Amino acid sequence: MKLRTSLQKKAILIVSGLLLLMLGVNTLVLTYLSSKRYEVAILSKTTSVGEGMQAELDKVLALGVSLGALQGMNEELKSLVSKDKTIGYAMITDTSGKILFHNEGGNTGKALKDEESLKAALSGKVLIQKTASFYDLSFPLFDSENKMAGAFRIGVHLDAVQSKLYELLFWSVGLSAVCFLISIGIVSIIVKKMTSPLLRLTEASSDIGKGKLSTKIIIETEDEIGKLGAAFNKMTEDLSKTLISKDYLNGVIKAIADILIVTDSDGKIKSVNHVALDRLGYAEDEIVGKGFNALYAKTEDGMKSSNEFIERLIKEGNLTGFEMAFETKSGEAVTMILSGSIMEEKETNSISMVIIAKDITERKKIEEALIESKEIITRDVRQLRSAIDIFSHVIESVEKKRGFDVSLYSALENPSIPTCWELKKCDYKGCPAYGMRNARCWQVAGTHCAGKVQGQFALKYGDCKKCEVYRISTGDPVTELKETFNNMMFILES
Repeated sequence: MKLRTSLQKKAILIVSGLLLLMLGVNTLVLTYLSSKRYEVAILSKTTSVGEGMQAELDKVLALGVSLGALQGMNEELKSLVSKDKTIGYAMITDTSGKILFHNEGGNTGKALKDEESLKAALSGKVLIQKTASFYDLSFPLFDSENKMAGAFRIGVHLDAVQSKLYELLFWSVGLSAVCFLISIGIVSIIVKKMTSPLLRLTEASSDIGKGKLSTKIIIETEDEIGKLGAAFNKMTEDLSKTLISKDYLNGVIKAIADILIVTDSDGKIKSVNHVALDRLGYAEDEIVGKGFNALYAKTEDGMKSSNEFIERLIKEGNLTGFEMAFETKSGEAVTMILSGSIMEEKETNSISMVIIAKDITERKKIEEALIESKEIITRDVRQLRSAIDIFSHVIESVEKKRGFDVSLYSALENPSIPTCWELKKCDYKGCPAYGMRNARCWQVAGTHCAGKVQGQFALKYGDCKKCEVYRISTGDPVTELKETFNNMMFILES
């Protein structure tokens, strides 16, 4: 029942929307065109009245009578306005915008400075201007010398046009609503008749879902719905033949301890097992339908890994031992060993890719820890050998000279020694180390450090070992060993 109701609602809503759209557009267009025609008619009628008054005034002015000397014009304008309710005002102005005559005598003598009035007073042709409340029609008046003497102006109420528009809109909307309701009733009857067979299909699907594979549906029509019913019956027959093998396959998939993913030929995920969902942290609907490469972890540059695995699998048919990283929903990168095979589906003439992914993250961590330990041991051995070589060199030099004269000892080189007064930003030029570059300042007596003069090397060595200059100079164990030996030889020489 839910399906039929849903289809009925969708069909009715779609048709109703289309009808409403068409009726709405039709109503608006007709109302707009009718209102425009009515507007043109009113303005044409008022224009005729204005042109008649303009012709009479031009005849009088052609006799040499000045515009301001006309008699009885206020009464004439008042009579004109009273005869036509669409006209709101009538006036005669000179070329400066000053009102010479008005249907309301109290406005006579006022100077109009608004843009519309100035245009009307100076324009030599008929103007129709729209203001906030009126259509202003102005007609130029010329004296006996054919010079602009002023303008005759008539104001038509905007309400006169808008009221007609509202009236037309009211009737159009009313008629459209009646047509709309009648159409909806007809559509509802048609939709109900069309969805009844689909309801039977829905009920049959529900029975099949409960295991009643012998369910058949009877649809007497020969249209598309009838064909759908026949296809449905055939599907239930085929399903009853394959159900046992499907249960067996599901049992096998459930028993697999590694991640299992099945994709289509484009690499879009069709199904996954529970291990994939548990390890990657996704719900099934979050992962099915997405591309296989959506699981790839991002590389150091923030981009997804290449799709090499899928490309090689399609090309080779079978692929094993392919190592790559997946990314879980929480953003954790997990290292996987992938194996895949192409599975052909003869009935649909298509292929699927079955991919097994084994999580080797912990194994990789152990391997990396072993590699790191090996590197540390190798580095320590190398440093120890370097220290032994240094002492061997010194001993060899002493043996060659057949004695131990410290004055012949030359300090071992150390490129890490910084210039102390630059590093410490010291500008005390009285310090004996000032101006010396890359010198062992801790061996220099009387240096100026920490705001006071230091003593001999033996006295200040304890403080110098805490100084950042000394720490930088002995940054690794081998260099520290070298400098310790240098300091020992310096003490012996001193």
